[in-house]
Amino acid sequence: MIINEIKGLHLGNFYLTHSKPNDTALIYHDKKITYEKLDKNIRQYAAYLRQNGIKKGDVVALSCYNTPEFIYSYFAIAHIGAIVVPLNLTLTMEEIAMT
Repeated sequence: MIINEIKGLHLGNFYLTHSKPNDTALIYHDKKITYEKLDKNIRQYAAYLRQNGIKKGDVVALSCYNTPEFIYSYFAIAHIGAIVVPLNLTLTMEEIAMT
């Protein structure tokens, strides 16, 4: 059954099994970021979040521009097992409070 196959799939398994460490994972402006660097940054962000008390099951709001840092943050939160809630940067504080 496809659902059972998908259950164990996560970004780490996908990109590590479908790419080489020096393959390009992201291109931001003229800067290329390899899968190795992507993985390193996600793990560093996850360590920082853990050190600051974020743990599995926590809900973390993420308000960030469309940059590599958004990707690092998003997947670092997921890596910990916390729940990512991406917020639209154009929302006002009142609109955020209502969500």
